[in-house]
Amino acid sequence: MTKTWVLSLLAAGIALAAACTYQAGAPTTLQPTAVPASKDQPTGKEPAWQQRWEKLMEGAKKEGSLTLYSTLGNEGRKAMEDGIKKRFGLSVEFVSGLGAGIAQKVITEKQAGLYLADVFVMGADTLLSSVKPGMILAPMEPVLILPEVRDEQSWIGGKLPFLEKDRMVINISASFDTYVTFNTDFIKADEITSYYDLLNPKFKGKIAMFDPTIGGAGKSAVAHIAHVLSQAEGNKLIQGLVKQEPVISNNYRQLAEWLARGKYPLALGSRIEETQYFRSLGAPILLARPKEGGKVGSAGGSMGLAARPAHPEAAVLFVNWVLSKEGGTAFQSGKAIPSGRLDVPKDFTDPHAPRPDDRLYIEDEAAIAEKDAMADFIRDVFRALKS
Repeated sequence: MTKTWVLSLLAAGIALAAACTYQAGAPTTLQPTAVPASKDQPTGKEPAWQQRWEKLMEGAKKEGSLTLYSTLGNEGRKAMEDGIKKRFGLSVEFVSGLGAGIAQKVITEKQAGLYLADVFVMGADTLLSSVKPGMILAPMEPVLILPEVRDEQSWIGGKLPFLEKDRMVINISASFDTYVTFNTDFIKADEITSYYDLLNPKFKGKIAMFDPTIGGAGKSAVAHIAHVLSQAEGNKLIQGLVKQEPVISNNYRQLAEWLARGKYPLALGSRIEETQYFRSLGAPILLARPKEGGKVGSAGGSMGLAARPAHPEAAVLFVNWVLSKEGGTAFQSGKAIPSGRLDVPKDFTDPHAPRPDDRLYIEDEAAIAEKDAMADFIRDVFRALKS
């Protein structure tokens, strides 16, 4: 298995994106048009990008709303709704749920000839593995209008955080994760310095995890362990983990509450928004930092643009806004996950803010493919716990 380790986050890159213009109109497939080299030079009183931006705002105002298909929690939804309403006067309709369910819904809608979504905000693996193959997404390069969005030096790694060569999926956030959290009232930090510590007999019956057979953070946790070890060693550890009799949950809030109360003081695959919420209430929850390392990913903060958006002007407006400093700040605040923009202030006491000494890799399309390849193994190993 190929591993790419990054010891300094600033040395890592995701993808290179150039900007084009966007021809808006009725809901149809988005098409890029050529952009002259002088696209940002003044033409009259205003730069060309500003003229396009003002025209886009006018069109979005006429549409009046947009529809987000997302896995955002309550706080994340409110931050997006309040931010876009205050800035542009647009209302937001959310279609919410787990990633797998949303993916199936939009695929079914397309088969029925329905194009209701504007923008998708969810986990990268769902977007790349389920939504994109359904020919539901459009390239986002053509619709990046704001100079601050296109400025590569504004982003961690010095490049726009696209995840794949088609430039259809981009990360809004950049979160460090090991998928292992614990309650310090019951477990000391020096008791979990390696993923192998999960197999300590004293933790038997004290571990809870999100259901890895349905995707989400549980599946990501299992795949991550295999990635940072080796396939063989990772599989062996995961099989040993099953013998620890972890309690399986398909409810992120329940999992975080168990962790906060100490009912199960060790958790795998908890959702960051939920654990951060309980931390804000004073719960002694920490993210473990095993010596084998962690990953930087979007933690549910990846975005895709619908190829046939119901509100094309509002959809493009939202994409640009949420990738700007203003929108990124709102997204970081609501989702409680660090933004991928360097100019969005970070709280480095946040356990999910990448640190200079972290051993990590950046999740990309190849890492997500590894995760998908483990699906059958994960179902087989954890089937007994669900029966």
